[in-house]
Amino acid sequence: MVLLLGSLAGLLLSGVPQSDWPGLVIAVAIAVAVSFVGWNYRAIEIRVTRDAFEARYGLFNRTVISTSQIVACQPTQASFGRYLGIGVRLGRDGSRAYTTSFGPAVEVRRRSQKPFVVSTNRPQELCNSINLALKGKKARKN
Repeated sequence: MVLLLGSLAGLLLSGVPQSDWPGLVIAVAIAVAVSFVGWNYRAIEIRVTRDAFEARYGLFNRTVISTSQIVACQPTQASFGRYLGIGVRLGRDGSRAYTTSFGPAVEVRRRSQKPFVVSTNRPQELCNSINLALKGKKARKN
């Protein structure tokens, strides 16, 4: 972003006619917006504790599910047929998903809500972590 703004300043100071400035400003604004979107949705941050499963996708998308609401976890595939794209999606089956690719993912089943699906390169490892948190929650109740 600094590079884009610096380039704009350099162009404006290098003698570009004033009649071309609006076009340059619009081009830089589009480049900045596209760069922000790419940076914002570059990865999904997943955290599992004894109390909750949390997934963050960019600055504005955060899902927290209490372990007391999780019924099951299973590896799955995020497919185009189910989500019709990548990103923050609503599946054809009513599930909500954060997907970065059409590939490995984890489906978290909840007691009273539709499933939540999140892309991950290590679905079995994530399910193991969630199941371990669920066991720890049950052990504390006894």
